[in-house]
Amino acid sequence: YHFQVRAAKDIMRNILMNYYSMDILQAGVGVGKTFIYCQVIRWLVDINYYKGKTYSPWYCLLVTKASVVEQNKRVAKDGFGLKLRKDITVTHYDALRSTAGSLMLEQKEVVEDGETYKQWVWREGIHPLHFIWDEGQALKNIQSQQSQIGQGVNDIKDNPYLFQLFSSATLFTRVCEAKCPAV
Repeated sequence: YHFQVRAAKDIMRNILMNYYSMDILQAGVGVGKTFIYCQVIRWLVDINYYKGKTYSPWYCLLVTKASVVEQNKRVAKDGFGLKLRKDITVTHYDALRSTAGSLMLEQKEVVEDGETYKQWVWREGIHPLHFIWDEGQALKNIQSQQSQIGQGVNDIKDNPYLFQLFSSATLFTRVCEAKCPAV
């Protein structure tokens, strides 16, 4: 639909011309947010955007709810011709917390103000270049592991092309729920 193409063009402009490190795609249920961000990735692959910008085997990581992983893979592959695990890797929030996520990130012990706590850290040089947080409201509880994993992306400093897209119909309703997109 024309509004999906317009939204995809806006995101592309924010990546390529405005050099945004983050964008929000907030649209109602059933509007086709998946089609919008898959179109963006398709265009980026078509212009060889990722070439020379990362050593990571994963250009773009799409994190969503477990119930829609297969649907998102199907849209990316069949609808847009994206190569799974190369152009786009689709996973779910639970998988990042499990051993499946250990290829991209690790949990380290950090001492701050005399207290030891665990922090999720994305592996330097091999983390994805683009992150799409589908149903991004899953990151709103800042004490949860999945939110801390999302917050860990904000600590990545080794690539100026890093970009995050937060997609949801209800991304946040209170300011305190917006730490991942705001930071």
